[in-house]
Amino acid sequence: MWFFYRKPSKEFQVLNTKLDLVLHLLQKVLYKEAKMSVELDTLTAAVEENTSLDASIVQLVSGLAAQIEALKTDPAKLTALADSLKSSSAAIAAAIQANTPAPPPVEPPVEPPVEPPVEPPA
Repeated sequence: MWFFYRKPSKEFQVLNTKLDLVLHLLQKVLYKEAKMSVELDTLTAAVEENTSLDASIVQLVSGLAAQIEALKTDPAKLTALADSLKSSSAAIAAAIQANTPAPPPVEPPVEPPVEPPVEPPA
């Protein structure tokens, strides 16, 4: 059996070049999608952590409000509660600072090298 090789036509070469460009762009989109997915997961975790922290703060403030309301007729106990809060405020501030993560360093985005589009032969 004999096989003859035919040189691809110009239309075929142009279509092939365009297809290569589309595939390259698709690869870039998929890369960016994966990167955004990781960033979204990180952001979701941070929001959940902040939400639980907000709930704890609300509970603390509600508890303090209830204690103040119960002690408002007894100035001596109210003063003792205020002194207790003052003495623990430094510990609370230190705990908040210790449990607040430092912001991550900003890194420039990493992109794959972009190949220039192939010009169809003239």
